[in-house]
Amino acid sequence: MRLLATGFQSAADNMAIDEAVLEHIARGESPPSLRFYGWMPPAISIGYFQSLEEEVDLDTCTKLGIDFVRRITGGGAVLHEHEITYSIHIPQSAEIVPAGILESYGKICGGILKGLVHLGLNAKFVPLNDIVLEVGGGLKKISGNAQTRKKDIILQHGTILLK
Repeated sequence: MRLLATGFQSAADNMAIDEAVLEHIARGESPPSLRFYGWMPPAISIGYFQSLEEEVDLDTCTKLGIDFVRRITGGGAVLHEHEITYSIHIPQSAEIVPAGILESYGKICGGILKGLVHLGLNAKFVPLNDIVLEVGGGLKKISGNAQTRKKDIILQHGTILLK
């Protein structure tokens, strides 16, 4: 597994890097990869199947200096600002994670969960693809995740909120 720490990038650059990593692994030019990154300026990403115009007030984003981009994964709109974002690219043929969507979310999010618990947080995985914290008797989402499978590669990316 290769670790990539690519720092803070624009929304378009972040999504282009995720797609380029996927392509290189699919061609056998790179090993499975775990990438950590941030967003500069803050950005909204929307899922593959969403309508940008219906989900995002583009005029307000422009006025506030918030970038926007479409992800190659599904899921809802996400504001990326006070967080750590990760992506993991794994060939399905490597059999590192289960083939089923639900099971693969559980396995990959399980690694994030272990890290959060190691930091002393009372975190739990909530299927389909969220990690929550128990706070004041309630549950608060700390991590949302999205996944796609292209060219025999599982790409999952997600956020870990810091604020």
